[in-house]
Amino acid sequence: MPRKSKLEFLFLNENGAGYASRESVTEGTTVESFLKNEMKDWNSGKYIIRVNNDVVTDGQLLVAGDRVIVSPVAPAKIESA
Repeated sequence: MPRKSKLEFLFLNENGAGYASRESVTEGTTVESFLKNEMKDWNSGKYIIRVNNDVVTDGQLLVAGDRVIVSPVAPAKIESA
């Protein structure tokens, strides 16, 4: 069975103070599987995922050179009475 090769991409986490890092995963890794390992409180409903500036689902396969940005969903504004 051939070994899957590694691919690199840029990960930008805009949660809290935020950070950016170069990451390396095996070919065939989805955004969801990467984020479950990277973020302890991962819940796809709490974040917007963008890959190369396009909003995607967490089932998106990562590709070498991708730019993955995770942003918290802004809470809905509640108008006062």
